[in-house]
Amino acid sequence: MEVLEKLYYAPRIESTQTQLIQFFQKGITTNQYGIYSFNQTKGKGQGNHSWDMGPEDGLAISLGFKISSKHETFDWVAVNKHITTLVCTYLQRHCEEPLFIKWPNDLLCQDKKLAGILMQVLPFQEAPEIISNKINKENHDKLFILGIGININPTESENAENIEKRISLNQINTFKIEDLHQFGQSLAEFIFERALNIPRETEKIHHYFEQSLWRFSELVNVQISTPNAKIHEAIFKGVDQNGRAILEIDGEILAFQHGDARILY
Repeated sequence: MEVLEKLYYAPRIESTQTQLIQFFQKGITTNQYGIYSFNQTKGKGQGNHSWDMGPEDGLAISLGFKISSKHETFDWVAVNKHITTLVCTYLQRHCEEPLFIKWPNDLLCQDKKLAGILMQVLPFQEAPEIISNKINKENHDKLFILGIGININPTESENAENIEKRISLNQINTFKIEDLHQFGQSLAEFIFERALNIPRETEKIHHYFEQSLWRFSELVNVQISTPNAKIHEAIFKGVDQNGRAILEIDGEILAFQHGDARILY
């Protein structure tokens, strides 16, 4: 596969994301490059969370894209929704049960976490040590990093609370994913081909994302980031074009950024 020319396999790694940034720092010439592993020890998750996995528990993969100044008009919320929907679509092909997107970027099956997605855009002016001079001369002034963690096999490496909220592909399916390398490589190829081919009609992106939203238009428990971290019952009205969760609490429509509220399992 052509994708193998821009994809590096690490048998064991602390963080695919950190290593990928270092590769770009050293001056990778291709506009796309990725790293994957089945044994990640210090992976980065949302906020202060980590995403670690023992040998062959799952797939950790980070994909990097050089972004030129002509993409300054990108609607990054639409990009986020587009890519999250892409990952969901790919995994649904390998999953016998329906998948849902839990705001902002988790993928759930049977109300348990199957995968997580993390996206970052690193501006040149804020991270000159990451983006090389060569990239800047080529008119690439940003680095877009997409990190994906997917649970493939059951694990006993986490505490009981986390295991209860976790599910893997080989727990869900009657068939087993045996060739982990082929699975990771085909995912990379699928994303590389489609990630930045953003439909002009962003309304379609928001629509497809909304169709896959977990608990959309349903009653949910929400923890608001206040000193007492109070939990509220709310109706989840969706995610707006600014990426905010829209919640109806006590008859009032409120919008929350990620980090200001958390929809509970």
